[in-house]
Amino acid sequence: RETSPGLEEEEDDDDASTGAGGITRRRRRRINRFGYRDARAKMRELASAGAAPRTSKQFQQWRQRPKEIPPNPRVVYLRSGEWLGWDDFLGRAEGEVLARGVVSSATRERG
Repeated sequence: RETSPGLEEEEDDDDASTGAGGITRRRRRRINRFGYRDARAKMRELASAGAAPRTSKQFQQWRQRPKEIPPNPRVVYLRSGEWLGWDDFLGRAEGEVLARGVVSSATRERG
């Protein structure tokens, strides 16, 4: 099976169905996901248009997430060794202080 450039295949087992006897079965479906660089570029593009979340919490609650970006990018891209943090992924400046006094992860790690 071939994928488009910049996309990686990932199995998604979020679909569960209950079969005979009440046994829950998970259906696996293939989802094409962006590699880290492409996902980060897409998030930064959306951020520049004001259409992306600015925190990890906002990201987790975000309902307009493009299907090519995994619902938990930290876990997915940590596995591949590419994850550099939410600041990098969301396109925030390192040390950017956000609303409600939330400090970026890079600042917290140095402190």
